Amino acid sequence: MRNLLRVFGLVLIIWACQPEEEVFTDDPNLKLTYSTDTLEFDTLIANLDSRSRRVRIFNPNQNAIRIQRLSMATANSPFRLIVNGQESSNFNNIDLLGGDSLLVVISANLPGSDSFQPSLVKDSLLIDYLSSNDHVKVRAWRQDAQVKRGLQISEPTVWPAGLPYLVEDFLLIDSVGSLTIEPGGKIFMQNGAGIFVQGKLEILGTADEPVLVTSSRFDEAYEEAPGQWDGIYILEGSEGNIIQHAEIKNGTFGVRVGSPDDNNIFDVEISNTIIANMASAGILAFTSDVYAYNTLIYNCRDYLVGNIAGGYYRYEHCTFTNFPTDFFREDPSVQFSDVLFLQDDVIAAPLNVFLRNSIIWGGLDEELLISDEGNQLITLNITNNIIRSNNALFDVNNNQLSRADNYPSFMATLGRDYSIDSLSPAIDTAVPSAISTDLTGMARDSLPDLGAYEWFPMPDTLNEG
Repeated sequence: MRNLLRVFGLVLIIWACQPEEEVFTDDPNLKLTYSTDTLEFDTLIANLDSRSRRVRIFNPNQNAIRIQRLSMATANSPFRLIVNGQESSNFNNIDLLGGDSLLVVISANLPGSDSFQPSLVKDSLLIDYLSSNDHVKVRAWRQDAQVKRGLQISEPTVWPAGLPYLVEDFLLIDSVGSLTIEPGGKIFMQNGAGIFVQGKLEILGTADEPVLVTSSRFDEAYEEAPGQWDGIYILEGSEGNIIQHAEIKNGTFGVRVGSPDDNNIFDVEISNTIIANMASAGILAFTSDVYAYNTLIYNCRDYLVGNIAGGYYRYEHCTFTNFPTDFFREDPSVQFSDVLFLQDDVIAAPLNVFLRNSIIWGGLDEELLISDEGNQLITLNITNNIIRSNNALFDVNNNQLSRADNYPSFMATLGRDYSIDSLSPAIDTAVPSAISTDLTGMARDSLPDLGAYEWFPMPDTLNEG
């Protein structure tokens, strides 16, 4: 009898633990709700898989609702759905319990359209249930591009403006090749891709049509993110490279130069250019010859400018400023050294630095370092600059060090606007030179300003009319 009672009790427990059968509603007045009514992708490069976006469907009602159909509105849609780990263009009879939600993951691979300009691609996510036919709009901007994957250039080559270029893996300009990028060109770099120059590179933007070299991700979170591609490498033996009116962003190195030689011919001349958001360095050079003017470099982890193991370096009317939000740093942003210590070797060479009419600023007390550990001949011509430093070595030749009255007064540091405002001590304190315009192409006056930007008074609109 006792065993019979135990069995009966066990049956009661099992019965009590059985889930109640879900009650499905057939009330046509009940509605589902959605986390958004419009799902938008940032600009996507045609024929590349996108990152996913998510929309959540909520059932706020007490009873379950059966979704008869969940699909994209367009046949052969470029948007793909993933529901409960399954990918399909069409799902049927999905049960959504009362008080529960359903996550729908949407990704895209947009076909090309051969359009120079971004074009809008529209579709809708359809949700059919009870007597309702709901939809969530899905929108994405498509950018067509010419894909260059593992390309080696062995002859004179010109990339005109128009359809942007997408570089995957690498682009090599070999010792007998050259590449000219014409005004208005756009180069999108895939993750890890780099440009390697043994021959010659000419980026020939203008003030009205600059050349853009940046990452291939356009999501808001990646718009200013460092380290999304490798960099531009000027290799040994290459010289006479030109980068003018360019914007180089979101890589590991902006321009990395390693071209030791016995002459002072510039391996690369950089002008009217912005280099920003680099996971390592804006300009990193080893025993090389570099000339830059009207150039802005900001937000780099290791160096804005790192010129190591000697070389000849000339910087005029540049703005180098570092207030990074992406990483922590302890060392000066601008460094010059006559030596490089390697694991099994030491490379040392004479160092010549010409730094004039520029601004070096950042969040550290010392933002400029000259290292002479290689015991080489060091020639310094550092005049008429604003420098974040307390080093007496630089407190000569009309340099303004980091006193409270000579903060460069940028227009909007947080907004990445490093032009100067009307209170800046950089105004009218530069030495006149042959550099007659500023980074934007505006003419400098007879008393030019320090840095890459000339200050201009705002038009007086109060007396108009």
